Amino acid sequence: MKVQLFALMLAVAAPLSAQAAGNNRSYIEFGYAQNGTPLTDLYSSVIHDYEGASIKGNWAFNDNWSASLGYAEGSSGNNALELDNQWTLGLAYNHSFSDNADWVLGLNYKNTGEHFTSTNIDSDVWGAEFGVVGHGAKVNGGAYLGYENWDSNNPYPPLNQDQAYLRLDGGINFNDNWSLQAEYKLGFDNADNAFLGVRYSF
Repeated sequence: MKVQLFALMLAVAAPLSAQAAGNNRSYIEFGYAQNGTPLTDLYSSVIHDYEGASIKGNWAFNDNWSASLGYAEGSSGNNALELDNQWTLGLAYNHSFSDNADWVLGLNYKNTGEHFTSTNIDSDVWGAEFGVVGHGAKVNGGAYLGYENWDSNNPYPPLNQDQAYLRLDGGINFNDNWSLQAEYKLGFDNADNAFLGVRYSF
């Protein structure tokens, strides 16, 4: 699934790359991700956060607005608990306050499907974040504060625990199109996330 999704997004992006190279608000990135949820936090003494593949696309459809779509899956290291899929959808508003920096306000939705023994746990996660991003010829990066609401189909309270978080990301640009990216999201309650991969900007 993730390979087909990447191929489709790249096919759409390719015709635009010549005229939009260097615009780092539109991109496709893929790599390794580590995703935590309230469930992995609950059993953190015997398992680790989900580790697996991730792909994300972001499209800046004008000077201020952009939309994103992402997909991830992973293993906890125990066959009894797997991240079957995690879809994310986001909308962000950027406002420049200098030539190389923007304020960003983002709204996002995430659907997390986990398989625990014989039970499927499906969670809808709604969130909002505010931050600042900077970009230059060689590097890019951002810092954000956010809050997310977890709503699981399982009524057990720890699986429906909201949290605030801090998210940091940054990258090293190889040229106008390619960069190496890293991200870390620190959940102040129960769900941390990390990413390391490559980005193709268009």
